Amino acid sequence: MSTPGRKRGQGVEGDEIKFARRVRIRRIFLMDQNSNEEAQFKQGYLYAVRLLTASKKSSAELLNRLERKGYESNVAQQIVQKLKSQKVLHDQKLVQDTIQWAQETKHLGRNRLIQEFKKRGIERALIDEALKALPQAKERELAQNLAYERWGQLGKLDFKKRTKRVYNYLVSRGFDFELSREIVIALKGAHDDNA
Repeated sequence: MSTPGRKRGQGVEGDEIKFARRVRIRRIFLMDQNSNEEAQFKQGYLYAVRLLTASKKSSAELLNRLERKGYESNVAQQIVQKLKSQKVLHDQKLVQDTIQWAQETKHLGRNRLIQEFKKRGIERALIDEALKALPQAKERELAQNLAYERWGQLGKLDFKKRTKRVYNYLVSRGFDFELSREIVIALKGAHDDNA
């Protein structure tokens, strides 16, 4: 029931509702800092697990995503540390898996791998350690196979353009400049022998 002269919702009951809302808002703002961090940690942890189930991420990428989402820096770091301790987040395994994927599927060289790892925020020491295990003979063989395949695809071009494009292709795939040059010289030699 409303009092005369007042609009609907502005009666005594309406004032009580407004007061209750203000009190509830104050309680939210006056919440204990620890309970707020705990709630933020739980929510952030669930968000991080969802991100990791969607795709593999480095600890730096995950930390960046959490901070962009609005989680405080110390809470985001706690989440990353917990995931590392649970072995859910493991940069070394990510590096090894990425190297295997790059070699078998994408056919990328060392330079491109280093670029990818830097973009993902992986430490340089971890990158160097993982790339030491990558045999150079395997990389050379991969580059040769790509060069021969590309050479065949560019069969209609004149010789000079063909060699330049094969060289540029290898370099763009992340193979070393010297290795690319050696392979192109070998291709030239093989072409001269066949001509």
